[in-house]
Amino acid sequence: MKSKEIVGVILAAGRGTRMEPFSSRYPKPLLPICNKPVLQYQIDHMRTIGIKEITIVIGHLGYEICSFLGDGSKYGVRLHYIEQGETLGIAHAVGQIESHISSPFFLFLGDLFLVWEKNLGSMIDTLFNTKAVAVLSVMKESDPEIIKKSFCCTNE
Repeated sequence: MKSKEIVGVILAAGRGTRMEPFSSRYPKPLLPICNKPVLQYQIDHMRTIGIKEITIVIGHLGYEICSFLGDGSKYGVRLHYIEQGETLGIAHAVGQIESHISSPFFLFLGDLFLVWEKNLGSMIDTLFNTKAVAVLSVMKESDPEIIKKSFCCTNE
């Protein structure tokens, strides 16, 4: 695995409107699961597969994320922050990192909680071993209502 050639990116700029009123005071990626914010799980997953440099794209209440995570030293990584500005969706958020990152990157959506992270490192291996330009991890969801609730007709 060539994790030292990969940097991490976490998109954490959304407003979290589906989680109101919780998200009006806290950024959704800082909401805890078992007393630990989702972002911290993601940082831990990246560190486990050898990623030490992580950029977090912030927006709504981004100062709370910066304040909570700091420079990343307490998590064994170096954190950098980029302000998205206007939140215009995932593609726009990824576009914000273009001038800051020139290497391959491992991307998490800051509000998704991974229960099973066993093969994350194999994604990096696949990227380098197949000379792919991208590797995408997907999860099968058989309930169309859950898909609609998560990805359709939202204002985020």
